Amino acid sequence: MNFMKQILVIFCVLIFTLSPSIQAQEIKIDGANDPTFRSLLKDWLNGDEKPALRDLADLAQNGHLAAQIFLGQLSGYAPHTLFDLSREERLALRAPKKGRKLGKSWLSVAQDRHPLAWALSNTYHEENYREALTYFMNHGETYMQGHGYIKLLNKSDWATIFHFAEKGQVNAALKPWVAMYLRSSALLQQHQSTDDIIPGGANGPLAQEYALIDAPIFSETEQEFVDWGRPSNFLSGHKNGKHPTYPASILQDAPLHQRLMHLAQTDVRLAPVRDLCERVCPEEPIPCTIALKAYVIGYTQFWHETHSPIEAFISTSDYRASARYTKDMRHRLLRSNRSPEESRPLSLCFANYLHAAD
Repeated sequence: MNFMKQILVIFCVLIFTLSPSIQAQEIKIDGANDPTFRSLLKDWLNGDEKPALRDLADLAQNGHLAAQIFLGQLSGYAPHTLFDLSREERLALRAPKKGRKLGKSWLSVAQDRHPLAWALSNTYHEENYREALTYFMNHGETYMQGHGYIKLLNKSDWATIFHFAEKGQVNAALKPWVAMYLRSSALLQQHQSTDDIIPGGANGPLAQEYALIDAPIFSETEQEFVDWGRPSNFLSGHKNGKHPTYPASILQDAPLHQRLMHLAQTDVRLAPVRDLCERVCPEEPIPCTIALKAYVIGYTQFWHETHSPIEAFISTSDYRASARYTKDMRHRLLRSNRSPEESRPLSLCFANYLHAAD
Protein backbone atom coordinates (compact mmCIF):
# COMPACT_ATOMS: atom_id res chain seq x y z
CA MET A 1 0.00 0.00 0.00
CA ASN A 2 2.84 2.41 0.89
CA PHE A 3 4.51 1.58 -2.42
CA MET A 4 1.30 2.42 -4.32
CA LYS A 5 1.00 5.71 -2.44
CA GLN A 6 4.57 6.61 -3.44
CA ILE A 7 3.79 5.83 -7.07
CA LEU A 8 0.67 8.04 -6.90
CA VAL A 9 2.65 10.95 -5.39
CA ILE A 10 5.32 10.66 -8.08
CA PHE A 11 2.60 10.56 -10.77
CA CYS A 12 0.93 13.72 -9.38
CA VAL A 13 4.27 15.53 -9.21
CA LEU A 14 4.95 14.67 -12.83
CA ILE A 15 1.53 15.90 -13.93
CA PHE A 16 2.02 19.17 -12.03
CA THR A 17 5.53 19.62 -13.43
CA LEU A 18 4.59 18.93 -17.02
CA SER A 19 1.39 21.00 -17.02
CA PRO A 20 1.51 23.68 -19.76
CA SER A 21 0.59 26.45 -17.31
CA ILE A 22 3.39 25.96 -14.80
CA GLN A 23 6.92 26.42 -16.05
CA ALA A 24 10.21 26.43 -14.16
CA GLN A 25 11.66 28.96 -16.61
CA GLU A 26 10.30 31.87 -18.60
CA ILE A 27 9.24 30.98 -22.13
CA LYS A 28 9.44 33.72 -24.73
CA ILE A 29 6.32 34.52 -26.73
CA ASP A 30 7.01 34.21 -30.46
CA GLY A 31 6.53 37.57 -32.13
CA ALA A 32 6.32 39.62 -28.93
CA ASN A 33 9.33 41.74 -29.97
CA ASP A 34 8.50 41.82 -33.67
CA PRO A 35 8.80 45.48 -34.82
CA THR A 36 5.54 45.30 -36.77
CA PHE A 37 3.66 43.92 -33.77
CA ARG A 38 5.15 46.53 -31.42
CA SER A 39 4.27 49.32 -33.85
CA LEU A 40 0.66 48.15 -34.03
CA LEU A 41 0.43 48.04 -30.24
CA LYS A 42 1.71 51.63 -30.13
CA ASP A 43 -0.95 52.68 -32.67
CA TRP A 44 -3.60 50.95 -30.55
CA LEU A 45 -2.43 52.76 -27.42
CA ASN A 46 -2.48 56.08 -29.25
CA GLY A 47 -6.17 55.65 -30.02
CA ASP A 48 -5.88 54.56 -33.65
CA GLU A 49 -7.40 51.22 -32.76
CA LYS A 50 -9.40 50.16 -35.82
CA PRO A 51 -6.56 50.04 -38.38
CA ALA A 52 -4.24 48.56 -35.75
CA LEU A 53 -6.67 45.79 -34.82
CA ARG A 54 -7.33 44.95 -38.48
CA ASP A 55 -3.60 44.55 -39.10
CA LEU A 56 -3.20 42.53 -35.88
CA ALA A 57 -5.99 40.23 -37.08
CA ASP A 58 -4.06 39.70 -40.32
CA LEU A 59 -0.98 38.76 -38.31
CA ALA A 60 -3.01 36.33 -36.21
CA GLN A 61 -4.43 34.69 -39.32
CA ASN A 62 -0.85 34.06 -40.43
CA GLY A 63 0.05 32.26 -37.20
CA HIS A 64 1.58 35.18 -35.28
CA LEU A 65 1.43 33.92 -31.68
CA ALA A 66 1.73 37.27 -29.91
CA ALA A 67 -1.05 38.77 -32.05
CA GLN A 68 -3.26 35.75 -31.36
CA ILE A 69 -2.81 36.07 -27.59
CA PHE A 70 -3.35 39.84 -27.61
CA LEU A 71 -6.54 39.69 -29.71
CA GLY A 72 -7.83 36.71 -27.73
CA GLN A 73 -7.40 38.65 -24.50
CA LEU A 74 -9.13 41.80 -25.77
CA SER A 75 -12.15 39.98 -27.19
CA GLY A 76 -12.35 37.57 -24.26
CA TYR A 77 -11.56 39.29 -20.95
CA ALA A 78 -11.14 42.99 -21.80
CA PRO A 79 -14.35 44.02 -23.59
CA HIS A 80 -14.05 47.56 -22.22
CA THR A 81 -11.22 48.08 -24.73
CA LEU A 82 -13.47 47.35 -27.72
CA PHE A 83 -16.37 49.76 -27.17
CA ASP A 84 -15.53 51.67 -30.34
CA LEU A 85 -16.00 48.61 -32.55
CA SER A 86 -19.16 47.31 -34.19
CA ARG A 87 -20.30 43.72 -33.70
CA GLU A 88 -18.96 42.79 -37.13
CA GLU A 89 -15.58 44.30 -36.33
CA ARG A 90 -15.42 42.42 -33.04
CA LEU A 91 -16.24 39.14 -34.73
CA ALA A 92 -13.46 39.80 -37.22
CA LEU A 93 -10.99 39.70 -34.34
CA ARG A 94 -11.86 36.11 -33.53
CA ALA A 95 -10.30 32.99 -35.01
CA PRO A 96 -11.68 31.89 -38.41
CA LYS A 97 -14.60 29.51 -38.71
CA LYS A 98 -13.88 25.87 -39.38
CA GLY A 99 -16.60 24.01 -41.20
CA ARG A 100 -19.90 24.77 -39.50
CA LYS A 101 -18.35 25.78 -36.21
CA LEU A 102 -18.52 29.38 -35.10
CA GLY A 103 -15.29 31.31 -34.96
CA LYS A 104 -13.59 30.75 -31.61
CA SER A 105 -11.17 32.77 -29.57
CA TRP A 106 -7.56 32.99 -30.65
CA LEU A 107 -6.72 31.85 -27.12
CA SER A 108 -8.16 28.45 -27.95
CA VAL A 109 -5.95 28.30 -31.01
CA ALA A 110 -2.83 29.43 -29.15
CA GLN A 111 -3.24 27.61 -25.84
CA ASP A 112 -0.95 24.74 -26.83
CA ARG A 113 1.79 27.13 -27.94
CA HIS A 114 2.45 29.10 -24.75
CA PRO A 115 1.59 28.88 -21.01
CA LEU A 116 0.11 32.41 -21.01
CA ALA A 117 -2.39 31.47 -23.70
CA TRP A 118 -3.19 28.29 -21.77
CA ALA A 119 -3.78 30.23 -18.54
CA LEU A 120 -5.99 32.82 -20.26
CA SER A 121 -7.95 30.09 -22.00
CA ASN A 122 -8.48 28.16 -18.75
CA THR A 123 -9.29 30.98 -16.33
CA TYR A 124 -12.93 29.96 -15.99
CA HIS A 125 -12.49 26.22 -16.33
CA GLU A 126 -13.35 24.79 -12.92
CA GLU A 127 -10.60 22.20 -12.92
CA ASN A 128 -7.85 24.60 -14.02
CA TYR A 129 -8.62 28.09 -12.71
CA ARG A 130 -6.38 27.82 -9.62
CA GLU A 131 -3.43 26.81 -11.76
CA ALA A 132 -4.20 29.57 -14.26
CA LEU A 133 -4.33 32.11 -11.43
CA THR A 134 -0.99 30.82 -10.17
CA TYR A 135 0.51 31.66 -13.56
CA PHE A 136 -0.89 35.21 -13.41
CA MET A 137 0.47 35.62 -9.88
CA ASN A 138 3.94 34.42 -10.86
CA HIS A 139 4.10 36.59 -13.98
CA GLY A 140 2.61 39.88 -12.79
CA GLU A 141 -0.62 39.79 -14.83
CA THR A 142 -2.50 42.07 -12.40
CA TYR A 143 -5.56 42.48 -14.60
CA MET A 144 -6.17 38.74 -14.64
CA GLN A 145 -5.30 38.47 -10.95
CA GLY A 146 -8.28 40.74 -10.30
CA HIS A 147 -10.52 38.50 -12.40
CA GLY A 148 -9.27 35.49 -10.46
CA TYR A 149 -9.80 37.05 -7.04
CA ILE A 150 -13.37 37.97 -7.89
CA LYS A 151 -13.97 34.35 -8.84
CA LEU A 152 -12.35 33.11 -5.62
CA LEU A 153 -14.42 35.51 -3.49
CA ASN A 154 -17.63 34.55 -5.28
CA LYS A 155 -16.84 30.89 -4.64
CA SER A 156 -15.75 31.53 -1.02
CA ASP A 157 -12.53 29.68 -1.87
CA TRP A 158 -10.66 30.89 1.22
CA ALA A 159 -8.02 28.16 1.04
CA THR A 160 -6.73 29.43 -2.33
CA ILE A 161 -6.95 33.09 -1.27
CA PHE A 162 -5.01 32.43 1.92
CA HIS A 163 -2.48 30.35 -0.01
CA PHE A 164 -1.62 33.37 -2.20
CA ALA A 165 -1.67 35.67 0.84
CA GLU A 166 0.85 33.44 2.62
CA LYS A 167 3.14 33.65 -0.41
CA GLY A 168 2.88 37.45 -0.41
CA GLN A 169 1.09 37.52 -3.76
CA VAL A 170 -1.88 39.70 -2.82
CA ASN A 171 -1.87 43.13 -4.44
CA ALA A 172 -1.87 46.00 -1.92
CA ALA A 173 -5.22 47.26 -3.17
CA LEU A 174 -6.84 43.88 -2.51
CA LYS A 175 -5.35 43.38 0.96
CA PRO A 176 -8.17 45.13 2.90
CA TRP A 177 -10.71 42.72 1.43
CA VAL A 178 -8.51 39.70 2.09
CA ALA A 179 -8.02 41.01 5.64
CA MET A 180 -11.77 41.01 6.11
CA TYR A 181 -12.05 37.35 5.16
CA LEU A 182 -8.97 36.38 7.14
CA ARG A 183 -10.44 37.90 10.30
CA SER A 184 -13.82 36.29 9.70
CA SER A 185 -12.11 32.93 9.28
CA ALA A 186 -10.01 33.52 12.41
CA LEU A 187 -13.16 34.07 14.44
CA LEU A 188 -14.69 30.95 12.91
CA GLN A 189 -11.55 28.92 13.48
CA GLN A 190 -11.45 29.81 17.17
CA HIS A 191 -14.82 28.13 17.58
CA GLN A 192 -14.09 25.01 15.56
CA SER A 193 -11.99 21.93 16.18
CA THR A 194 -11.50 21.22 12.48
CA ASP A 195 -8.29 21.59 10.50
CA ASP A 196 -6.74 25.04 10.28
CA ILE A 197 -8.56 27.38 7.92
CA ILE A 198 -5.72 29.93 7.95
CA PRO A 199 -2.10 28.86 7.32
CA GLY A 200 -0.37 29.08 10.69
CA GLY A 201 -3.62 29.29 12.62
CA ALA A 202 -5.74 32.15 13.93
CA ASN A 203 -2.75 33.63 15.81
CA GLY A 204 -0.05 32.81 13.28
CA PRO A 205 2.14 35.21 11.27
CA LEU A 206 -0.33 35.55 8.38
CA ALA A 207 -3.26 36.40 10.64
CA GLN A 208 -1.11 38.86 12.61
CA GLU A 209 0.13 40.56 9.44
CA TYR A 210 -3.40 41.14 8.16
CA ALA A 211 -4.70 42.13 11.60
CA LEU A 212 -2.89 45.44 11.09
CA ILE A 213 -4.88 46.20 7.91
CA ASP A 214 -8.22 48.00 8.12
CA ALA A 215 -11.02 45.94 6.64
CA PRO A 216 -14.52 47.04 5.59
CA ILE A 217 -16.56 45.29 8.27
CA PHE A 218 -14.25 46.29 11.13
CA SER A 219 -13.76 50.01 10.52
CA GLU A 220 -16.27 52.84 10.24
CA THR A 221 -14.02 54.64 7.78
CA GLU A 222 -13.63 51.50 5.69
CA GLN A 223 -17.38 50.97 5.72
CA GLU A 224 -17.72 54.46 4.32
CA PHE A 225 -15.30 53.45 1.58
CA VAL A 226 -17.63 50.61 0.65
CA ASP A 227 -20.86 52.60 0.94
CA TRP A 228 -19.29 55.89 -0.13
CA GLY A 229 -21.90 58.15 1.39
CA ARG A 230 -24.93 56.26 0.19
CA PRO A 231 -27.90 55.90 2.55
CA SER A 232 -28.01 52.84 4.80
CA ASN A 233 -30.89 51.44 2.72
CA PHE A 234 -28.83 51.62 -0.48
CA LEU A 235 -28.65 47.89 -1.12
CA SER A 236 -32.33 47.22 -0.58
CA GLY A 237 -33.24 50.31 -2.58
CA HIS A 238 -30.92 49.23 -5.40
CA LYS A 239 -32.50 45.77 -5.52
CA ASN A 240 -35.93 47.37 -5.76
CA GLY A 241 -34.81 49.45 -8.71
CA LYS A 242 -34.68 52.70 -6.72
CA HIS A 243 -31.75 55.08 -6.71
CA PRO A 244 -30.30 56.47 -3.47
CA THR A 245 -30.21 60.20 -2.94
CA TYR A 246 -26.85 60.61 -4.64
CA PRO A 247 -24.93 62.87 -4.42
CA ALA A 248 -27.01 64.67 -1.77
CA SER A 249 -25.94 62.12 0.84
CA ILE A 250 -22.35 63.35 0.38
CA LEU A 251 -22.89 67.06 -0.17
CA GLN A 252 -25.32 67.46 2.74
CA ASP A 253 -22.96 65.83 5.25
CA ALA A 254 -19.86 68.04 5.63
CA PRO A 255 -17.97 65.74 8.07
CA LEU A 256 -18.59 62.78 5.76
CA HIS A 257 -17.37 64.81 2.79
CA GLN A 258 -14.17 65.65 4.67
CA ARG A 259 -13.54 62.00 5.52
CA LEU A 260 -14.09 61.00 1.91
CA MET A 261 -11.67 63.68 0.75
CA HIS A 262 -9.07 62.17 3.08
CA LEU A 263 -9.70 58.70 1.69
CA ALA A 264 -9.55 60.05 -1.87
CA GLN A 265 -6.05 61.36 -1.17
CA THR A 266 -4.66 58.44 0.84
CA ASP A 267 -6.41 55.12 0.11
CA VAL A 268 -4.17 52.79 -1.90
CA ARG A 269 -7.16 51.29 -3.67
CA LEU A 270 -7.96 54.69 -5.18
CA ALA A 271 -4.48 55.31 -6.63
CA PRO A 272 -5.51 54.45 -10.23
CA VAL A 273 -8.56 56.71 -9.92
CA ARG A 274 -6.48 59.59 -8.55
CA ASP A 275 -4.04 59.17 -11.43
CA LEU A 276 -6.87 59.19 -13.97
CA CYS A 277 -8.43 62.27 -12.40
CA GLU A 278 -5.08 64.07 -12.38
CA ARG A 279 -5.02 63.57 -16.15
CA VAL A 280 -8.60 64.45 -17.04
CA CYS A 281 -9.27 66.97 -14.23
CA PRO A 282 -5.87 68.43 -13.25
CA GLU A 283 -7.49 71.44 -11.55
CA GLU A 284 -9.74 69.36 -9.27
CA PRO A 285 -8.38 65.78 -9.01
CA ILE A 286 -9.74 65.07 -5.51
CA PRO A 287 -13.36 66.14 -6.21
CA CYS A 288 -13.09 64.10 -9.42
CA THR A 289 -11.85 61.09 -7.43
CA ILE A 290 -14.78 61.32 -5.01
CA ALA A 291 -17.26 61.71 -7.87
CA LEU A 292 -15.79 58.77 -9.80
CA LYS A 293 -15.76 56.44 -6.80
CA ALA A 294 -19.33 57.41 -5.95
CA TYR A 295 -20.36 56.85 -9.56
CA VAL A 296 -19.04 53.28 -9.73
CA ILE A 297 -21.03 50.35 -8.40
CA GLY A 298 -18.69 47.40 -7.94
CA TYR A 299 -15.35 49.15 -7.48
CA THR A 300 -13.27 45.97 -7.22
CA GLN A 301 -14.26 45.05 -10.78
CA PHE A 302 -13.52 48.58 -11.98
CA TRP A 303 -10.18 48.67 -10.15
CA HIS A 304 -8.65 45.75 -12.00
CA GLU A 305 -9.81 47.19 -15.34
CA THR A 306 -7.49 50.15 -14.72
CA HIS A 307 -4.58 47.77 -15.35
CA SER A 308 -3.10 46.74 -18.65
CA PRO A 309 -5.21 43.97 -20.20
CA ILE A 310 -2.03 41.98 -20.71
CA GLU A 311 1.26 42.91 -19.04
CA ALA A 312 3.27 40.55 -21.23
CA PHE A 313 2.93 43.08 -24.07
CA ILE A 314 1.94 46.42 -22.48
CA SER A 315 2.87 47.56 -18.99
CA THR A 316 0.19 49.10 -16.79
CA SER A 317 2.19 52.32 -16.58
CA ASP A 318 2.25 52.60 -20.40
CA TYR A 319 -1.44 51.74 -20.62
CA ARG A 320 -2.43 54.37 -18.04
CA ALA A 321 -0.31 57.00 -19.80
CA SER A 322 -1.97 56.34 -23.17
CA ALA A 323 -4.85 57.98 -25.01
CA ARG A 324 -6.47 54.54 -25.10
CA TYR A 325 -6.77 54.48 -21.31
CA THR A 326 -8.86 57.61 -20.84
CA LYS A 327 -11.22 56.42 -23.58
CA ASP A 328 -11.50 52.91 -22.14
CA MET A 329 -12.25 54.20 -18.64
CA ARG A 330 -14.89 56.62 -19.87
CA HIS A 331 -16.65 53.87 -21.84
CA ARG A 332 -16.34 51.58 -18.82
CA LEU A 333 -17.90 54.22 -16.54
CA LEU A 334 -20.74 54.85 -18.95
CA ARG A 335 -21.86 51.25 -18.49
CA SER A 336 -23.31 52.43 -15.16
CA ASN A 337 -27.05 53.00 -15.02
CA ARG A 338 -26.43 56.42 -13.49
CA SER A 339 -26.68 59.67 -15.42
CA PRO A 340 -23.42 61.63 -15.73
CA GLU A 341 -25.42 64.68 -14.69
CA GLU A 342 -25.79 63.22 -11.19
CA SER A 343 -22.06 63.70 -10.60
CA ARG A 344 -22.03 67.35 -11.69
CA PRO A 345 -22.56 68.81 -8.15
CA LEU A 346 -19.53 66.85 -6.91
CA SER A 347 -17.24 67.54 -9.86
CA LEU A 348 -18.18 69.53 -12.92
CA CYS A 349 -14.99 68.37 -14.63
CA PHE A 350 -15.77 64.67 -14.07
CA ALA A 351 -19.27 65.12 -15.53
CA ASN A 352 -17.79 66.82 -18.58
CA TYR A 353 -15.27 64.00 -18.94
CA LEU A 354 -18.12 61.49 -19.14
CA HIS A 355 -19.85 63.62 -21.78
CA ALA A 356 -16.71 64.13 -23.87
CA ALA A 357 -16.59 62.80 -27.42
CA ASP A 358 -13.69 60.57 -28.45
